[in-house]
Amino acid sequence: GVQTNSFTKLYQPPRDIQEFQLDLVRLPKGEMVELAASPGPCLILVISGEGWVHEKDDDGSMLPLYGGAVYYLAPNEGAVVRSTSSSVSKFGQAGSDPLVLFKAGVNEEVITSE
Repeated sequence: GVQTNSFTKLYQPPRDIQEFQLDLVRLPKGEMVELAASPGPCLILVISGEGWVHEKDDDGSMLPLYGGAVYYLAPNEGAVVRSTSSSVSKFGQAGSDPLVLFKAGVNEEVITSE
C-alpha cells in the first residue's frame, strides 16, 4: 500500500483489474482525519475502536463508529473521522488501541481514465 497521510494507507489493484480500492485508516485516540471524496460510492467498514464520523461539509450530524459498523458514502462526498478510542488492556492498564476502519470504493484510477 501507499501511505497517503499520517493515518491512511491506500491499497489499489493494478490498472487492468477494474475492481475496488481500499483505504486503511488507523487513527489514535483524539486524532482526526479527512476521508477524501471519491467519484463513486464508498463503504466505511469499522474493524475496531470507537469514534465519530460526519460528512465533510456538515458538522451537525455525527454518527458513531464502533467495531462492526458499516456506513455508506455517496459519490463525491467526503467525510471527517475522529477517534475517541480507548481500551483497557488484559492487564488492567489503559490501552491505546486505535480506531481501525476501511473505506472501500471504486478503483479511482479506472474511473478517472474513462
